[in-house]
Parts: sequence; C-alpha cells; structure tokens
Amino acid sequence: MKQVPETLSEEILAKMGAPQKGDAPIIEPNDLVEADGFIFGFPTRFGMMPAQFNAFLDATGGLWQAQKLAGKPAGIFYSTGSQGGGQETTVLTAITQLVHHGLIFVPIGYTFGAGMFEMEKLKGGSPYVAGTFAGDGSKQPTELELEQAFHQGKYIATVTKKLKGSAPTQIFVTSYTRSTSRLLTNVEGNSGLIAEKNCAPLMLRLAWHSAGTYDNFSKTGGPFGTMTLKAEQAHVANTGIDIALRLLEPIKEQFPILSYADFHQLAGVVAVEVTGGPDVPFHPGRMEKPEPPVEGRLPDPTKRSNHLRDVFEKQMGLSDKAIVALSGAHTLGGCHKERSGYEGPWTVDPLVFV
Repeated sequence: MKQVPETLSEEILAKMGAPQKGDAPIIEPNDLVEADGFIFGFPTRFGMMPAQFNAFLDATGGLWQAQKLAGKPAGIFYSTGSQGGGQETTVLTAITQLVHHGLIFVPIGYTFGAGMFEMEKLKGGSPYVAGTFAGDGSKQPTELELEQAFHQGKYIATVTKKLKGSAPTQIFVTSYTRSTSRLLTNVEGNSGLIAEKNCAPLMLRLAWHSAGTYDNFSKTGGPFGTMTLKAEQAHVANTGIDIALRLLEPIKEQFPILSYADFHQLAGVVAVEVTGGPDVPFHPGRMEKPEPPVEGRLPDPTKRSNHLRDVFEKQMGLSDKAIVALSGAHTLGGCHKERSGYEGPWTVDPLVFV
C-alpha cells in the first residue's frame, strides 16, 4: 500500500484541521509499472477525486505515452461525507483517467451478495466499487463496509490472477496487511499475538524456513505458503514449526484475502519489529504453490562454516556479505533440544533484536 504526495502545505493543512498522514510510503509514477493490478482509494471532493490524487495521475504522462499500464485491471474505493456526496459520481468521473491509460476497470457488480441489498445498516459503495460514509471525518467504516472492501480486494486479486495467468501477481490493495500486522503486534492497547506469546523467534524461524528453501538454479522452493503442507512440516529442520502455524491460524482465518505465503513472511517482519529491530518494508503479492520443496536445502547445524557457502552462495546465489547479514537473525531466540538437538539461547536476551 502506498499514498500519493500531499499538494498542500503543512500550514494550510493545520488550518484545515486535517488528520495526520499515515506511514505508508509515497508512491512514484514508475511504481505503477511494477504492479499487475491496482485498487485506487481516495475521498471525494465535489463528486470527484481530490486534487492530490489528480495531480499524481497528471504526473503519469510518460506512462500514458508508452501505454505502460494498458491491459492491467484496476478498481477504486472511496469515502464521501454524505449519501449525496458522490457515491457514484466519484467513480464515474475517475474512470476517464483509467480509460486513457488503457486500464481495465473492474466493478464488483453484485458479487458481494446479500450485503448489496442491505437496507437496515448504514453502508456506502455501489455495484461500481466499495465505499464508506465518512461524515465530518470522524466516522469509521462499519463492519459491513469493511466486509465489502475485503470482498472487493479478493475479487480484483482473482481477476488479476486470471488475466496474468499462473505467474505471481503483485497488487496494490487497501490496508489488509496493516490490519493483520496490528493483530500480530498491538490492537487498541492490548498485546498482540507475537508480543503476548513471546514467540517472535519462532515466527522469524517460520518466515526464514519458508524462504530459505529457494534454489536459484531450478527456481523452485521459497516463500510460497508450502509450510502449511504436512510434507514440509515433516522435514527434520522444521521440527516445532507446527507450533507457529497453530498460533497464527486464528488470525489468518480473519483475513482470507491474504495468502499463506504473504502471511508467514508478514509474521517474520512483525517479529523483527516487536523485538526492537529495524522496520522491514513488506510487499504483498506472493501466491501459494501446491508442492513442497525437496528436503535438505536449509543449513545443517552439524556441518562447518563452508557449508553456509554451499547453501547460500551455490544454492541461493547470495554473497558472503548477505550470508553474514542473514546469519544475524540468530540475535533472536535459542536452541531447543527437542527440535534441533541443541539447547540454550543465542544471545543474552533472546527476545531483543541487537
């Protein structure tokens, strides 16, 4: 998820009483080329997209000239101040921007089912896209509106995958990864799962063991959700990984749009964060694979240091510098005899990233 640049000065924003911007990175026009599909979100201004988003699209002239975005699917979601504030005109006036780029507009139609006909609960949106009523800016989306937004994300992801074929897709979507990470870290003042269970090292191990099976020559293995398969859990190196999977499953069930491939890597990112490590950029879009990698690709703790080069350089194509950085993950956690045959922490405090 990325946000467009602000066009107003801090002074003007303060006088307007505008809320603080989120921490999502600022998008550049060329970032759009990397994505396989888009979901653009913005508030409405007089029944149209606001000037900030319009200014960003005005800067994509080079992409338009080369038709770099042509054929890619795109959706929209929005908020309006009231029922008559542009719930349909906002998307209708925005479609012209998509058309000039050759983007394929993907409406949700009535695929949301009974929720589309809800008359008792407040709900924004339309057959065009998902939406919400923001009122004076203080109103938060209702549960029904959030459900429709998640449905839209999953629906457009499915359409994108069909258009692209079997290759992995990367889609800029709403904030489902942020919502998930909050459940893993901290929600409304309560400890999130990883902090509460002190399981950051275990989650980082899950993320690493999922990714560390990648083979640079055969282009097989890697972080594609195969750790959910009993065959990969049975690998000797993965003893105890099933504990992490059981802890994560209740949260995963709340976010069916998020693939296991993304979810396991996100757990690793959050594990670094909650233990005081650096912020690690997270980019969703990994697809799940049906077959596990062959056993034996992860480092063997009984072998000497040259074995690391066999695994990381010959198998994965990494440099010595990358090997040292990657081995630094052992700043967290420790050994458990029932899992690896060894016992004891790696460092003085196994729950602090140093």
